[in-house]
Amino acid sequence: MLESEGIDRERIMSVDRTKVDEALEVTTMSESDVYEIAESEYVRKAEVDEDVKETRLQGLKDRLAGSEEPETAELRDEIGE
Repeated sequence: MLESEGIDRERIMSVDRTKVDEALEVTTMSESDVYEIAESEYVRKAEVDEDVKETRLQGLKDRLAGSEEPETAELRDEIGE
């Protein structure tokens, strides 16, 4: 594909991204024609207010303690009560 645009493949196969970007600027090729592009998603942990976390956890524990549902025993075990 590079040769069809008049660019010597060996000239841009180095790790110098500047050369590749320059070649892309003077051709009709896109980055995806030259680079393997893969998108990925990730989750980033936000800051946690420990006081709010503990208050919410205690509220959950209190609600579970007052419940007689069969599933609550499993949840109580899971949160460490």
